[in-house]
Amino acid sequence: MAANTQVGTILLGALSSATDAGVFNVATRTTTLISFIMLAAMYPLMPLAARLYAAGEVAQLQRVVIRAARAVLLFAAPTALVLVVFGPSILGLFGTGFDEGSTAMRILAIGELVNVVTGFGGLVLVMTGHERELALCVGIGAVLNLGLSTVLIPVVGLEGAAIGTATGLACANAAMTWLSWRQVGVWSAVAGRSALLR
Repeated sequence: MAANTQVGTILLGALSSATDAGVFNVATRTTTLISFIMLAAMYPLMPLAARLYAAGEVAQLQRVVIRAARAVLLFAAPTALVLVVFGPSILGLFGTGFDEGSTAMRILAIGELVNVVTGFGGLVLVMTGHERELALCVGIGAVLNLGLSTVLIPVVGLEGAAIGTATGLACANAAMTWLSWRQVGVWSAVAGRSALLR
């Protein structure tokens, strides 16, 4: 997962320029603010998810992860909106030329927001003994990111790296949500048929 977040920066350095790699790295790190609360929420959720699953309270586990994802979205959506609307100004704070990454940052912000909307599928998989499925999802996302970035960076530069990164992240998280539903019976996304029934 850690390597996957650096694919765009590495490939930009190899296929484009060090300047593009630096700008993209700043854009990537700025957009992680969107999912920061999600990461913070995972720590108290992990033992709770394990306890509920061990007790056979799958319906309660689903309610907990959906409510947590919705709470995180209340923070993430305004943060994403600020980054999308004021992207050039925010990146401009880092110095001259960084505002060139504003379109890439907008694409990355959308990918991070999809990460939040898909909820805590990865957490559910890990805390219920389905680590292999999680690894599969992360692997698929990494391969998708690598493939798209390699093809798109020579054509559209920074935006190509952002498309690869955002698509890989979104697809990996959507797969985790689906697998947590199929394997555990827990729908973790903010919305959807199962979520709305609860």
